[in-house]
Formats: sequence, C-alpha cells, structure tokens
Amino acid sequence: MKNYILIAFLILIVVAILMVFRPVNVRQVIEDSQKSEINSGYFIGEVSAKPFVIFEDYQCPVCKKFALEIEPKIHQEYVKNNKIKIIVKFYPILGKESWDAAIAANCAGKQGKFWEYREILFENQFGENLGRFKEENLIKFASLLNLNIDNFKSCLNDENSKKEVEKDFNLGKSLKIYGTPSFWFDGKTYIGFLDYGKIKDILK
Repeated sequence: MKNYILIAFLILIVVAILMVFRPVNVRQVIEDSQKSEINSGYFIGEVSAKPFVIFEDYQCPVCKKFALEIEPKIHQEYVKNNKIKIIVKFYPILGKESWDAAIAANCAGKQGKFWEYREILFENQFGENLGRFKEENLIKFASLLNLNIDNFKSCLNDENSKKEVEKDFNLGKSLKIYGTPSFWFDGKTYIGFLDYGKIKDILK
C-alpha cells in the first residue's frame, strides 16, 4: 500500500514539474487573443486568405513609399493569387493631422471609397501638421471621389469614427509597434520599411 502511495506521490510531482516548465508558444497565444482584431478592418483580397497587416500613418513619407511602390508588387504576386489579403490599420503617431486623416479615410471607407481616399492622402502628403490635412482639404479630397459630403462631414465629427481609429491604434500598441510603417504577418511584427525582397522572404 505504501508503495502505491509513494508511486502516486512521485507521479504528482512529475506532473507538477511538467506543468511549470512546459514550453509556451507565445506567438500562438498572442495570435489567438487578438485574431478577431487583426482580421478586422479594410482589406483587399480573398476573405479566407492569410492576413498581411500594415500599420500606417498618412503623414509618414515611408508609408507613402511602401504603399505606392511596394504594395502594387505584393498585390500582383500574392493578393491576386489568393496567397494573402492586405489589411490596413490606422496608426496615427505623427500628430493631430495624422489622426484627422485617419478618421477621414475611415469615413470615406464607410462610403466604399477607403482605398481611393487612402491613395489621395498619400499623393497629397506634405510635411507634418502643416495644414495639408486640415478639415477643408479632407473634405475637398472627398469631393474628388463624389462622396456624399454631408454624410462625410457628419462622420468626421462623429465620436464613433474616432473610436474606430483608436481601436486600431490600441491594437498596434499591444503588439509593441513604435513606428510606421509596421507590419504583422503569421504572428510576427516587423517595424520599419520593408523592401520587396524582404517582403518575399516573409511571405514565402
């Protein structure tokens, strides 16, 4: 009887040690806890494709370079072949006009013109907080896309529009993102500009 008790006691000790020292897959824990947030937002590609997430600021010149020079190559080789979908997250870190531009892009998105408005923002980028993305200009950009201007203006001042941008911003902070552009793919974050060669290495 004593032998059985001793064996049972030793088994309990071994199980306890294994529980304490078992390897933890941190990447999977992070991915699972934030999966719905990472997969939400404006995207291009097949819904079921693997998400490649871009965190961007519309006053960031390197974000502009990536969007206009690298992104089309990714779209051609990976998005069209349903290998990935590109998801954009708002990450306005360069001041008030970054926030205003992000909210405006979100408002354009509510009228089905996010990607077109985003391109206009990048093409009209000029310095930081110098008035390029003041409300008057943001409305002017909306008119170029024939958006409903009354609805657009209302959206700009809607607290919910700001909260939606804040949701992306808080997600980025939780992923320890400290600059733009930044990227998330397959459980890993990448900070800073990535040329197409590095993108191919990441997506292979």
